[in-house]
Amino acid sequence: MPKTRKNRQNKKQSKKLTMCKSRYALCTSAPCKPIKNKPGKTSCKCTIENGYNFATRPCNTLKAHKTKNGTRRIYSTFSINEMHDGKRITECPKKTEWSDCLNHICVVDPKNSKKAICECTLRKSNKDWFTMGANNNKKFCGKSKWSGAHKKDFYATRKFWNGYFSKKTHKDGKIIGNPKNFINRLK
Repeated sequence: MPKTRKNRQNKKQSKKLTMCKSRYALCTSAPCKPIKNKPGKTSCKCTIENGYNFATRPCNTLKAHKTKNGTRRIYSTFSINEMHDGKRITECPKKTEWSDCLNHICVVDPKNSKKAICECTLRKSNKDWFTMGANNNKKFCGKSKWSGAHKKDFYATRKFWNGYFSKKTHKDGKIIGNPKNFINRLK
């Protein structure tokens, strides 16, 4: 597809962050494993949350719902909840594979309604990446295909989250502090 102004605008719009207030799957520290017979896909065990979250798709396309056969579905989005629960971000090296779960569809675990199983995209890139899994320890980065994000994307989400809550009064909105308080710098 040739690069046209319209194509560039569509790509830029697809990365725009949108704040939602809803039920969502939070995969920021989820352990993931490759799915057999589905190259490039992982299965991640995520928690279900309710409240402020954001994604790169409009909120109305990310609503939890039931299918015709009764399966409960929910989408994986992002929030800072686990940071306030004491989890820290681990920076993992570019050579390790990780899972991208943002905007992905999940199934509510029929045995535990507080958990979701999400099908995410396996990534490997030439950039270091962040996860809230890996036990805040670099040596665990390769022990799972942890749900994660590129460092650049984390800083963009931090700026978006703080900007959103600095402009509005929300009784349950929290500001992300200095990233050095959350990031385990790896050498």
